[in-house]
Amino acid sequence: TRTLILTAAGSTPTTTIGASVPTVIEAGTNDIDYYVVDFDASTEERVFWNVVLPDNYGGGTVTAIFYWTNAGGQSGEDVVWGIKARAYANDDAIDQAYGTEVTVSDDWLAQNDVQATAATGAITIGGSPAGGQYFVFNVGRKVASDDLTGDARLLSVKIEYLANAYSD
Repeated sequence: TRTLILTAAGSTPTTTIGASVPTVIEAGTNDIDYYVVDFDASTEERVFWNVVLPDNYGGGTVTAIFYWTNAGGQSGEDVVWGIKARAYANDDAIDQAYGTEVTVSDDWLAQNDVQATAATGAITIGGSPAGGQYFVFNVGRKVASDDLTGDARLLSVKIEYLANAYSD
């Protein structure tokens, strides 16, 4: 497998139901700066990334692990993240459906700690995905399914895919 990292800093809020713009937060004691995207506790919000996958991507499904923290909530509450994607070959129309969204739930453990979800199930990407293609990844907080009372702060998303070669 190989890895692609989607950072909070590289995300963009969707035009419809967009999350916050990427924001720099500083952990005060040691002056650690990091980017977050805040997702509201009461309304589903989304962000996206436009990327070209490496040539060694073998096509097929991928998985995702979400790295996040929070701006509030109580121990034992859960957040649910959703992800979907679309691949585009040369001369594909842009306005086409994503693949089926896959979700993963994670328990909140402690305020301002880095949280990492388990890997999602297989994410089927819309289109005919292959290495070297243009992709759109779309992530949202599924507030209808979670009970985290504060904003969920996305740090990054780790995409894992099967490679068909050792190098690009």
